[in-house]
Amino acid sequence: MTDVNRVWVLLLLLTLGSGAAAADAQPATFASLRTAAERGDAPAQFRLAQRYRAGDEVAVDELEGLYWNGRAAQQGHAEAQFNQGLHYSAGRLFPPNLVRAYMWLRLAEARDQPLAKPLIRQIVANMSQDGVAEAERLVRTWEQTFGSEAVWSCGEQQAQPTGDPL
Repeated sequence: MTDVNRVWVLLLLLTLGSGAAAADAQPATFASLRTAAERGDAPAQFRLAQRYRAGDEVAVDELEGLYWNGRAAQQGHAEAQFNQGLHYSAGRLFPPNLVRAYMWLRLAEARDQPLAKPLIRQIVANMSQDGVAEAERLVRTWEQTFGSEAVWSCGEQQAQPTGDPL
Protein backbone atom coordinates (compact mmCIF):
# COMPACT_ATOMS: atom_id res chain seq x y z
CA MET A 1 0.00 0.00 0.00
CA THR A 2 1.47 3.36 -0.98
CA ASP A 3 1.84 6.24 1.47
CA VAL A 4 -0.90 8.16 -0.33
CA ASN A 5 -3.31 5.24 0.03
CA ARG A 6 -2.42 4.91 3.72
CA VAL A 7 -3.26 8.59 4.24
CA TRP A 8 -6.65 8.16 2.51
CA VAL A 9 -7.50 5.08 4.55
CA LEU A 10 -6.51 6.81 7.79
CA LEU A 11 -8.55 9.90 6.94
CA LEU A 12 -11.53 7.79 5.97
CA LEU A 13 -11.36 5.92 9.27
CA LEU A 14 -11.03 9.16 11.21
CA THR A 15 -13.99 10.64 9.37
CA LEU A 16 -16.15 7.59 9.98
CA GLY A 17 -15.20 7.72 13.64
CA SER A 18 -16.18 11.39 13.92
CA GLY A 19 -19.58 10.60 12.41
CA ALA A 20 -20.13 7.79 14.88
CA ALA A 21 -19.27 10.16 17.74
CA ALA A 22 -21.83 12.66 16.43
CA ALA A 23 -24.43 9.90 16.25
CA ASP A 24 -23.69 8.90 19.86
CA ALA A 25 -24.15 12.52 20.94
CA GLN A 26 -27.67 12.46 19.49
CA PRO A 27 -28.97 8.92 19.98
CA ALA A 28 -31.90 7.92 17.83
CA THR A 29 -33.41 4.64 16.83
CA PHE A 30 -32.62 3.50 13.34
CA ALA A 31 -36.28 3.80 12.36
CA SER A 32 -36.63 7.39 13.63
CA LEU A 33 -33.36 8.35 11.96
CA ARG A 34 -34.51 6.82 8.67
CA THR A 35 -37.83 8.69 8.89
CA ALA A 36 -36.07 12.01 9.53
CA ALA A 37 -33.61 11.31 6.69
CA GLU A 38 -36.43 10.53 4.27
CA ARG A 39 -38.06 13.85 5.19
CA GLY A 40 -34.89 15.67 4.14
CA ASP A 41 -33.11 16.26 7.47
CA ALA A 42 -29.42 16.56 6.45
CA PRO A 43 -27.91 15.73 9.87
CA ALA A 44 -30.16 12.64 10.03
CA GLN A 45 -29.10 11.66 6.51
CA PHE A 46 -25.45 11.99 7.53
CA ARG A 47 -25.93 9.93 10.71
CA LEU A 48 -27.90 7.31 8.76
CA ALA A 49 -25.03 7.06 6.26
CA GLN A 50 -22.62 6.48 9.15
CA ARG A 51 -24.85 3.74 10.53
CA TYR A 52 -24.98 1.96 7.17
CA ARG A 53 -21.20 2.12 6.90
CA ALA A 54 -20.67 0.91 10.46
CA GLY A 55 -23.44 -1.70 10.49
CA ASP A 56 -25.11 -0.02 13.47
CA GLU A 57 -28.63 -1.53 13.82
CA VAL A 58 -28.46 -2.53 10.13
CA ALA A 59 -26.30 -4.69 7.89
CA VAL A 60 -23.20 -2.93 6.56
CA ASP A 61 -24.10 -1.41 3.20
CA GLU A 62 -21.46 0.92 1.74
CA LEU A 63 -23.61 1.84 -1.25
CA GLU A 64 -26.61 2.81 0.90
CA GLY A 65 -24.24 4.75 3.14
CA LEU A 66 -22.89 6.60 0.13
CA TYR A 67 -26.43 7.37 -1.03
CA TRP A 68 -27.46 8.95 2.29
CA ASN A 69 -24.14 10.74 2.67
CA GLY A 70 -24.66 12.19 -0.81
CA ARG A 71 -28.13 13.44 0.11
CA ALA A 72 -26.68 15.24 3.15
CA ALA A 73 -23.76 16.61 1.10
CA GLN A 74 -26.17 17.99 -1.50
CA GLN A 75 -27.85 19.96 1.26
CA GLY A 76 -24.58 21.55 2.33
CA HIS A 77 -23.69 19.29 5.27
CA ALA A 78 -19.94 19.98 5.58
CA GLU A 79 -18.87 16.61 6.99
CA ALA A 80 -20.89 14.82 4.33
CA GLN A 81 -19.29 16.96 1.63
CA PHE A 82 -15.88 16.07 3.03
CA ASN A 83 -16.81 12.38 2.99
CA GLN A 84 -17.98 12.67 -0.62
CA GLY A 85 -14.60 14.13 -1.51
CA LEU A 86 -12.86 11.24 0.24
CA HIS A 87 -15.07 8.74 -1.55
CA TYR A 88 -14.41 10.16 -5.00
CA SER A 89 -10.68 10.42 -4.37
CA ALA A 90 -10.26 6.91 -2.94
CA GLY A 91 -12.55 5.13 -5.40
CA ARG A 92 -13.77 2.43 -3.02
CA LEU A 93 -17.08 1.63 -4.72
CA PHE A 94 -16.39 3.28 -8.08
CA PRO A 95 -13.25 4.34 -9.92
CA PRO A 96 -11.59 7.47 -8.47
CA ASN A 97 -12.82 10.78 -9.87
CA LEU A 98 -10.42 13.55 -8.84
CA VAL A 99 -12.53 16.28 -10.44
CA ARG A 100 -15.53 15.44 -8.28
CA ALA A 101 -13.30 14.79 -5.26
CA TYR A 102 -11.85 18.28 -5.66
CA MET A 103 -15.31 19.82 -6.05
CA TRP A 104 -16.71 18.23 -2.89
CA LEU A 105 -13.60 19.03 -0.86
CA ARG A 106 -13.69 22.67 -2.01
CA LEU A 107 -17.33 22.89 -0.90
CA ALA A 108 -16.38 21.34 2.46
CA GLU A 109 -13.44 23.74 2.77
CA ALA A 110 -15.82 26.67 2.24
CA ARG A 111 -17.76 25.32 5.23
CA ASP A 112 -14.60 25.29 7.37
CA GLN A 113 -13.73 21.59 7.24
CA PRO A 114 -10.12 21.73 8.49
CA LEU A 115 -8.86 18.58 6.73
CA ALA A 116 -10.17 19.59 3.32
CA LYS A 117 -7.39 22.02 2.40
CA PRO A 118 -4.45 19.59 2.71
CA LEU A 119 -6.39 16.96 0.78
CA ILE A 120 -7.17 19.44 -1.97
CA ARG A 121 -3.45 20.19 -2.29
CA GLN A 122 -2.70 16.47 -2.51
CA ILE A 123 -5.39 15.94 -5.15
CA VAL A 124 -4.24 18.92 -7.22
CA ALA A 125 -0.74 17.41 -7.30
CA ASN A 126 -2.26 14.44 -9.15
CA MET A 127 -4.45 16.43 -11.55
CA SER A 128 -3.83 18.13 -14.87
CA GLN A 129 -4.42 21.86 -15.23
CA ASP A 130 -7.48 21.06 -17.33
CA GLY A 131 -8.79 18.80 -14.56
CA VAL A 132 -8.39 21.54 -11.94
CA ALA A 133 -10.09 24.05 -14.25
CA GLU A 134 -13.01 21.63 -14.77
CA ALA A 135 -13.29 21.06 -11.00
CA GLU A 136 -13.31 24.82 -10.36
CA ARG A 137 -16.02 25.19 -13.01
CA LEU A 138 -18.10 22.59 -11.16
CA VAL A 139 -17.64 24.44 -7.87
CA ARG A 140 -18.77 27.71 -9.49
CA THR A 141 -21.71 25.98 -11.16
CA TRP A 142 -22.73 24.41 -7.84
CA GLU A 143 -22.58 27.76 -6.06
CA GLN A 144 -24.49 29.56 -8.83
CA THR A 145 -27.13 26.84 -9.06
CA PHE A 146 -27.66 26.20 -5.37
CA GLY A 147 -26.61 29.55 -3.90
CA SER A 148 -23.84 30.51 -1.55
CA GLU A 149 -25.23 28.15 1.07
CA ALA A 150 -25.20 25.34 -1.53
CA VAL A 151 -28.41 23.88 -0.13
CA TRP A 152 -30.29 21.32 -2.17
CA SER A 153 -33.70 20.40 -0.84
CA CYS A 154 -34.46 16.72 -0.46
CA GLY A 155 -37.80 17.16 1.30
CA GLU A 156 -40.91 15.72 -0.34
CA GLN A 157 -42.89 18.91 0.25
CA GLN A 158 -40.25 21.14 -1.35
CA ALA A 159 -39.20 21.66 -4.95
CA GLN A 160 -36.32 19.52 -6.11
CA PRO A 161 -33.91 20.21 -8.95
CA THR A 162 -33.98 17.79 -11.82
CA GLY A 163 -31.00 15.72 -12.86
CA ASP A 164 -27.89 14.69 -10.95
CA PRO A 165 -26.43 17.68 -9.09
CA LEU A 166 -23.26 15.56 -8.66
